[in-house]
Amino acid sequence: TTPVFQILCSGAHMLLMPDPKMKDISEDGFMEKQKQVYISGALTSVWERIKLKVFYEEIGTSCETKGLFPYVPHKYKSLDTNPDISVEEMYHSNMEQVDKSNLMIAYVGAPSRGTGMEIERANKNGIQVIILSEKDKKVSRMVKGCPAVIKHIVFSDFADARKQLDVVLEEWIAANR
Repeated sequence: TTPVFQILCSGAHMLLMPDPKMKDISEDGFMEKQKQVYISGALTSVWERIKLKVFYEEIGTSCETKGLFPYVPHKYKSLDTNPDISVEEMYHSNMEQVDKSNLMIAYVGAPSRGTGMEIERANKNGIQVIILSEKDKKVSRMVKGCPAVIKHIVFSDFADARKQLDVVLEEWIAANR
């Protein structure tokens, strides 16, 4: 397949990058919509912030290897790279990406109001959610009971999480062709 690109213009600069929502033209000329996966998880109030960022990016890589487009928020809108971004812009940008997604994968092993808000937004819009947490972590019953949650992956370490997630993603892809 041939990727479809979008051109982003900012002043005199132009950036050519894959259009995250549609995506490929198959050899027969028909558009095939690449499915977007929103990767959600705590970052603001966690001491293992660097480890979690890497974990979220690894989840994104798992999605990419299966032909899915992962939207990992901190890779696009980050206070680290853009400390002047307003809280309103951050909110609207993330919620817009949740709305555009076909699936959400949410790490819920650390409490996060933002992740809870994103999960509820997915629920409101009929977007399925896969949640992940360590075996020794308590997860809110509100999150586990959310109708959008289709699977709770309980893992021993991040490698185990990715291994289990790969199986669940294959099943989700097969069921959502």
